[in-house]
Amino acid sequence: MYPFFIFAQTTTPEKISFLVDDSTGSFIFKAKFANPSSGEQIYLTSVYYYVLFTKDSIKAFLPYFGRAFSGPAMASHGALKFISFKYQKQLKQRKKGIDVTFLLKDVEDVWKLSIVVTKDATGSLTLYSNRLQTISYIGNVEKGTNVP
Repeated sequence: MYPFFIFAQTTTPEKISFLVDDSTGSFIFKAKFANPSSGEQIYLTSVYYYVLFTKDSIKAFLPYFGRAFSGPAMASHGALKFISFKYQKQLKQRKKGIDVTFLLKDVEDVWKLSIVVTKDATGSLTLYSNRLQTISYIGNVEKGTNVP
């Protein structure tokens, strides 16, 4: 029998308090896995997939795996790539973390982003669209604007 050790990671609400504080307002979601509506989970090998949330904009660059229902969705770049300046933010604090929803008013392909962040700063981001199948991503949420 081999000895093994278990190390508990302490989770504190301070790790995600920046999501509630509107004075800082900047955080980044770095995607590690994509979960298409139809298909299996996909490990993202690039560190360059992200959604950057600032006080006045949301900037996204994420891969898309799914079906387009209409129009020229992503015809030129093959990914979900957009910048939004007009959006509405809704925040709900939960026992195990924080839910933040963004309703985008100036992006054609994506109209809603929903991010659930646990106390250890792990996040699940779901994108809703009128033209594309819904897709979700799993990754980490960090304070600041450091785009990979």
